[in-house]
Amino acid sequence: MKKNYFLFALLGAGFCIQNPVMASEVSGNESVKVSAVMPVADVPQTVKPFKGQWYSDEIYMDIDFYGNTVSDPNSMDGDPCPGIIKVRKGGSEMSYTILSMKVNGKKASGIVSDNDFQEQPMSAEILADGTMKITIPALKLIMGEGDIKVFKGEKILRKAAPFAGKWSLKGNGIAAEMILNLYDRCIMGMNADMNDALSYGIINITMGMNVDDCSILSWEGIGNTVDVKFVSSRSGGIYKARLTYLPSTKKIKVSQVTPVGSDAGECYLTDGMEFVY
Repeated sequence: MKKNYFLFALLGAGFCIQNPVMASEVSGNESVKVSAVMPVADVPQTVKPFKGQWYSDEIYMDIDFYGNTVSDPNSMDGDPCPGIIKVRKGGSEMSYTILSMKVNGKKASGIVSDNDFQEQPMSAEILADGTMKITIPALKLIMGEGDIKVFKGEKILRKAAPFAGKWSLKGNGIAAEMILNLYDRCIMGMNADMNDALSYGIINITMGMNVDDCSILSWEGIGNTVDVKFVSSRSGGIYKARLTYLPSTKKIKVSQVTPVGSDAGECYLTDGMEFVY
């Protein structure tokens, strides 16, 4: 019986499954392909900039400096906190808890817990171009071979948008839902070998009694257009597709679905599908 990975994808705040273990190895054989420059197009500025998800190639932040509503993966019960800082590289990642933050307009300052669970100062500032500059203490990442990478000082983050959220499609005998967070590999799906693994998103497509769960393995792109590589639970094959975000309607349009290799088989994700936010 095929597993319904879409049900797993619904778990966790912000469409993410937070690992309660501080250090973790990300499963999967697929390499992560992220463009070095990821400008975000047509994303409206919020009146509460210090709330939501922000990212760079090696840092991901989920924050709410106003209401402290983020689940802390480093606490036994997922206690609420102002936010988390996740440092990552080469499939390894570690999460650090932001303990307190005080907001003053477009600036914020507070305390983060380091590797030794000591309280260290940090700050954040929204810049004129809409990016966020954070200044962090030394946060260590212990990697697979025992190597240690240290993240410290000023870092520039971009808003994790627009490919984060939930979209759906219904009609012509098809019911489908898409859950994405291309900015953090945190949604339970499967890897290229059809084993349980974290992914960048899951697309569940139902036709009558038949189901196809498509897990996004990697992606690359700029702004409102990205190219994804995914595995189909129905065929076990690997495919590529283009996802285009339409700012005026908030829809995501699918195009250029192409099998990778000659044995990819049938996939339910097809050109022309439009998912509604």
